[in-house]
Amino acid sequence: MHYVPTSHKQPTALNRTHDAPILSEKGVQIVPHVDHWEDAIQYSMDPLQESGQISQDYINKIIDLTKKHGPYMGLGNGIMLAHASPNDGVTQLGMSITVFKKPFALTESTKKIKLVIGLAPIDEQQHLSYLGLLMRWIQDKDWLNNLYSINDKDKLVELLQHSHLLEAV
Repeated sequence: MHYVPTSHKQPTALNRTHDAPILSEKGVQIVPHVDHWEDAIQYSMDPLQESGQISQDYINKIIDLTKKHGPYMGLGNGIMLAHASPNDGVTQLGMSITVFKKPFALTESTKKIKLVIGLAPIDEQQHLSYLGLLMRWIQDKDWLNNLYSINDKDKLVELLQHSHLLEAV
């Protein structure tokens, strides 16, 4: 049984401008372990690169920004919002969600990351309503604990569908 509070609105996971999904099932992953935070960013962004939504340059820019500025993309509660500027190599709006079963340290920080949200924005606006919905969910400790306890991609997809973050197919 998945925890889905009734207080959350149920907007669509579709980008209202183009009616294309921001998050697809291919962008949802569970990774058992990574050796280094740079590998975690690469794994998290791979689905977006494989689908042609971003280039390797975009992933490299996220890694470079993290090296330069430290763990500022860490949002707390084990969450990282991995992103850079659209002109750093984004070709299409997209998002990935990667749960790491073994938390990793971001740079030399003591912050442990369990969830990387990979964001590929194409402008300053189109992703904001979806990101707002996602942020409401990740602020819900019960929902987040449920997400962290999932060990199976199908169960993770189901939770995201019930939360209206991923369109049911």
